[in-house]
Amino acid sequence: MYNYTESIQHMGQIKAGDTIEFEGKHRTVCKKDIRYCSFMGVSIFGSTYIYGRQKVKRINIITGVAE
Repeated sequence: MYNYTESIQHMGQIKAGDTIEFEGKHRTVCKKDIRYCSFMGVSIFGSTYIYGRQKVKRINIITGVAE
């Protein structure tokens, strides 16, 4: 495992290279995972986070520990 801290941010502040908690798992966001649709707005991994009203849990990794 690794040591990390969590912060709650608006999905507009998430960019490629950030790690977020999505469906109970820590996932790194790539440029292709962030999409914009004129009808639905911005989505990350296909989720609009209730049209931008729900916050995203961003993971700040401090250290990685090999096991």
